[in-house]
Amino acid sequence: MRYLLLTFMTAIGGSVMAGPAEDLQQRLNDLSEIKGDDGIESWRELGAAALALPAVPDAIVELSASDVRPGIDGWADAMAWAKANPDVEAAVKLGAERRFIGLPYGSDAVPENFRLGGFDIVLPDLKDSISPSFNWLSHLERIAIWSKVEAWRRFENGQADAGIDLMVQDIGMLRKAADRGFLEEKHTAIRLMLDAVQSLREMLYLHLDEVSADRLRKIGRGELDRIRVDRDRLLLPELDRFVHQAIVDESFDHRTGKVDEEAFRRRFTRMQGEKAPVGYASIDSRWRNLAEYQASLEASREQLNNLYDDWWRRWRVRSGTDLAMMILAEPPYAERLNSVRYAGILSTLGNMDDLFADRDRLVAELDATSVAAGIAAYRRLRGNYPRFTRMAYGIDIARHKDFDRFSSDKLPFVYFLPDEDWTLNVGTGQVVIPAGTGVLYSRGRDGIDHQGFRHSIDGYDGDLIIWPPPSVFKFQAADGSS
Repeated sequence: MRYLLLTFMTAIGGSVMAGPAEDLQQRLNDLSEIKGDDGIESWRELGAAALALPAVPDAIVELSASDVRPGIDGWADAMAWAKANPDVEAAVKLGAERRFIGLPYGSDAVPENFRLGGFDIVLPDLKDSISPSFNWLSHLERIAIWSKVEAWRRFENGQADAGIDLMVQDIGMLRKAADRGFLEEKHTAIRLMLDAVQSLREMLYLHLDEVSADRLRKIGRGELDRIRVDRDRLLLPELDRFVHQAIVDESFDHRTGKVDEEAFRRRFTRMQGEKAPVGYASIDSRWRNLAEYQASLEASREQLNNLYDDWWRRWRVRSGTDLAMMILAEPPYAERLNSVRYAGILSTLGNMDDLFADRDRLVAELDATSVAAGIAAYRRLRGNYPRFTRMAYGIDIARHKDFDRFSSDKLPFVYFLPDEDWTLNVGTGQVVIPAGTGVLYSRGRDGIDHQGFRHSIDGYDGDLIIWPPPSVFKFQAADGSS
């Protein structure tokens, strides 16, 4: 994959007959995951299911996937909506089983009904438009919402195994979506995965007595173990580079290798104006001043490659190693570039920092959820949680999953069994974990064990509590249950 991308990016010009926009589309759609046959792609089935799925009920239409959960206003309508559309499950299952989503790039590359329904990707023409529009992602989120609501409905109707089946399929389908090559596609899929993994833990905790120890072991030692998001499987998004390179190329005079100041000003003013339309005049003035100081086309191409190479090293390096410490000790390459001479290059870059953070959290949460399923299996079989996680190794917990990515010393996740009710700080409030409930958590992004006193939702300012999921206590408070 990476060799193919680098091969494309070394090509200086487009094809003789095609314009820059057409050449960009051809390069994207020549990738192996796009040109695969119907037997390894699922975009047609997912698109058909998404277009046939009615809009979410009015009561939850403004909510994101992470906000849709039991106890919200309109929950009964949401469950009725999910129940009325059972055909979506087949597409979700197929998306989990097949190798690629495979949705081609460009609205003219999909059937007309997909284009009219918005299950497509609109590529920029590189003149009047600069950024791709990933319309299909709103449909992906709607399918994820349907999966979560329907899984909750099954649990609440005594169909725990069927609910688990659907959530595991949903996580698997989103994992394939996370293989997409643009940053926005990958980031959206990863965030939906994080929500789905958390929702699965919530379902298991609240309905633990309805799930067998064997099924819990199957989740932790088999189903989630096969959904790999490690450095060898979940790769850095690099397709944005194709667009960035095309934008830069269109802003230079290829005969001299120098910037076309008027084209540069117009194009980058439009790009920044798309993101921040207020103050368009000042944006135009800024790019007019910057245009005359830009480095050559050759230097700009080289620095764009260097930026992605630096990201690639940081993405792929194995955490906790001497090499990782050496690489990560250096400031990111983007911070070392001359911000004036390479202003055009730097302005095209997306927020990789957030993606790195969410990828690391996803690795930690998936592994920790496997461990959580193991201690839950131990509790179901023996009537109480283990005093130590090692008591459940082998049969209930796969030892290789008990590794906290946020520990610099390659330590296992932190686990303890409180003899008394445990008060946990969550945001500005508190929840109480009942005595005798095993508490499992990751140290979070700072790598420091905060003793499980504070839960950090994003893993930045405290511990990342995995089991029991702190949010379930808010569910119970919302619906009045104990």
